[in-house]
Amino acid sequence: PDKAAGKDPGEIAMNQLNIGYFITCGLSILGVFLGSFLLLNGNNITATNGVPPWVWFGLAGTVGILLSIAFVFITQYYTAGTWRPVREIAAATLTGPATTIITGVAVGFECVALPVLAICVALFLSFFLGSQVVIHASNIPQIINPGGIFGTAVATMGMLM
Repeated sequence: PDKAAGKDPGEIAMNQLNIGYFITCGLSILGVFLGSFLLLNGNNITATNGVPPWVWFGLAGTVGILLSIAFVFITQYYTAGTWRPVREIAAATLTGPATTIITGVAVGFECVALPVLAICVALFLSFFLGSQVVIHASNIPQIINPGGIFGTAVATMGMLM
């Protein structure tokens, strides 16, 4: 541990990485809205409630970026030594290899629940945001509104930023 700061150097480094990641996410949110404005501010797209269409798709992209932030927090929870999952596995090593394996497998099964839940919430929210926009195209029947599917695609791009 770093005697001067009173903190573990690894914790200080992770905090700095998180700050850089959050700044990048903020810039990405601005980029999603700018890209949505420049690319989707056309005549064949209308939105409900008087909100411009690019705002809805910008929000869908923001959902994807927030999902990537959720992934970072979930990953840190299950891999950093300061939280329960890693401490449980470390404590299991004191009793032998069998309990270590069982505890590790149990934590492995547990760790997929939160990401799956986060993905489901993001998919439904981005589909809802995208479906607020009606895309008029001659080759698409008016019964089908591809805005929701496009909203999930924009959220996926946001997650990858």
